Amino acid sequence: MKVVPDIKRKTLFAVILQTGFLASSLNGQNWQQIGIDTFNYGPTRLYADTFSDNIYASGSFTFYGSAPFNNRAKWDGINWTPLGTEISSSSNSFLRWNNEIYSCPIVWNNKYYVAKWNGLTWDSIGRAMGPGSLSNLVSYGNDLMVTGQFSSIDGVPANSIALWNGIAWSGLPGNTMVWNGSVITALVFNGELYIGGMFTNNGFNRVAKWNGSSWIQVGNGFTGGFGDVVELIEYNNELYAVGAFTYPGPSNYIAKWNGTYWEDVGGGVAGTTPVDGQIKDAVVFNNKLFVCGDFITAGGITVNYLASWDGTNWCGYGGLNNPVSAMTLMNNELYISGGFYYLTPDTVIFVAKWTGGNFVDTCANTTGISEIISESDITVYPNPSAGVFNLHGSSDIRLLEVVDMQGRVVMSITNIGSPDYILDLTGQADGLYFLKIHTDAGIASRRIVLAR
Repeated sequence: MKVVPDIKRKTLFAVILQTGFLASSLNGQNWQQIGIDTFNYGPTRLYADTFSDNIYASGSFTFYGSAPFNNRAKWDGINWTPLGTEISSSSNSFLRWNNEIYSCPIVWNNKYYVAKWNGLTWDSIGRAMGPGSLSNLVSYGNDLMVTGQFSSIDGVPANSIALWNGIAWSGLPGNTMVWNGSVITALVFNGELYIGGMFTNNGFNRVAKWNGSSWIQVGNGFTGGFGDVVELIEYNNELYAVGAFTYPGPSNYIAKWNGTYWEDVGGGVAGTTPVDGQIKDAVVFNNKLFVCGDFITAGGITVNYLASWDGTNWCGYGGLNNPVSAMTLMNNELYISGGFYYLTPDTVIFVAKWTGGNFVDTCANTTGISEIISESDITVYPNPSAGVFNLHGSSDIRLLEVVDMQGRVVMSITNIGSPDYILDLTGQADGLYFLKIHTDAGIASRRIVLAR
């Protein structure tokens, strides 16, 4: 993550103050700076506490302006204030539970704790052991659930998932699975608990479902890229996964569960190389699924680190110059944070609020990409390839389109009339491409990588 040099940062803020950008939201301004100064690093976590109308932030920052801030801060709508001075590590999660603010991890002396805020300092309620990482807090029934990668918490066996009832800790009843990677995210969807993360136990590739007594595989899970599932989220009564994975099929960092297998979402998102387009956060805002991260394009259109999906189209929201790490919603307004320090045409640094103005969404229709038939119906191999790809399906292919990362159709083949086809892309530049395959059974998309 880039940091604005101090001289540049001070000069930039002087210009902002002189022009009045911080005083009000001007006509046509789409983003508004949060606060009259800036952190020395952009927050990587945001949490909106709608009970108090405060936003909690965490990251690697150690200063706000010239004031010391130790990795955590609170925005009350007017000012940023520090949350404790005794700790020096960022939090992965905040949550209001039973009318108190909890966070994890809080690190004291290289030991990882779940803690609650007493208004002045953080009070420990549990220490995780072996290896001790803490990733997420979620309300689960009448309990506070914490996930990560740990064998116990406060001496109570927990196997990476623990429950706090306000008095004592317990493990998830019946859970005996010792996950070999961190459980990063958890979500109750249709009354069932789903988890995602970095684990790969016995075919559980980064995602699993709890049936009350045992874990169940959710399709084939995810691989490719770094593989991690960083968030599970519900949108339009459907389950979505986002993260750092690129497989199965063309699932570029985002996929939708249809009850049987994971589906592509409009071609997904992509960075400048096949492995650097990760999604870091997701929220539902204005009836759309917003995602942010390291990606440059979504569905083949340029979006620069922030995009929305409405079930058919991907849309972009302005020219961010560096990745967006986190998002949250407060009073039906969208807040973002990350490494950006200039957004065209508005000047903001690290934390911003969407104000809309006269902005027109940059959208592209990806209906053809989103209408996915089963991955088993069409296979593409080898992938990646130095130039020649073999397509094999169960239905005749009628039309094949090759789309580059800018959304341009670089090749179109009609009247194939066979379930098999040899696609030669030796004349194209190396990079990521999307195949839109029209067959007698429906429309499919596949992500392919041309690499010599």
